[in-house]
Order: sequence, then structure tokens, then C-alpha cells
Amino acid sequence: RALVGADFDCARLTQQAEREGMRPLRMAGASAVAHGITALDEVLTVLPLAE
Repeated sequence: RALVGADFDCARLTQQAEREGMRPLRMAGASAVAHGITALDEVLTVLPLAE
């Protein structure tokens, strides 16, 4: 909560979330594909490749 306020910094919030165990959605999707939990086309439906 201390990171969200008048001087909000998205990069700082992301860094803190990653320190606390959050994985970016693309990484979580890649891991799910690698572990056979989902298919690549399902991940790409919600996370299209970056241009």
C-alpha cells in the first residue's frame, strides 16, 4: 500500500511484487506450457506475441 500514492511509480511496484514472488504473466504462461498444463495457442490467445 505504501507504494501506491501520489508519487506512484509503476516500475517500483513491479519490482516489489517480483521480490514478493509475483511472476510476469508471460513467464507464468511459458512455465504452464513447459509443464504441459496448457497449450501455447491458449497462452497466445490472451497474451499475443509482442511486436
